[in-house]
Amino acid sequence: MSEVKAARRCRGCGMAVLLAITVAAYAQRSGAGLQVRVTDESGAIVLTAVVTVTGTDGVARQLPADGSGAYALKGLPQGKYTVRATGPDGKVVTKQVDLKGQAERKLTIHLD
Repeated sequence: MSEVKAARRCRGCGMAVLLAITVAAYAQRSGAGLQVRVTDESGAIVLTAVVTVTGTDGVARQLPADGSGAYALKGLPQGKYTVRATGPDGKVVTKQVDLKGQAERKLTIHLD
């Protein structure tokens, strides 16, 4: 009888672990993504731009560039966002984006 109880407990623990892994994986994938590239007047990638994304909630997130010049943010709730790019010379360009679902939106900002 105790072997049956132990087997049930073990099966219950396994189900709990599986559920925890599933929830964690879903949490990492949920929300929309935004990938921003900043270019100069010649079309070259600007690695030193400062990119800030602000949602309707007023929360501003400053994005670091990766080695290829992409500024990325994932897990954003759906909604409208203001994306502001400031070039090394102080020039500022602002764009509006509307993120929907779990899609990744790509945006290029030209510092002309």
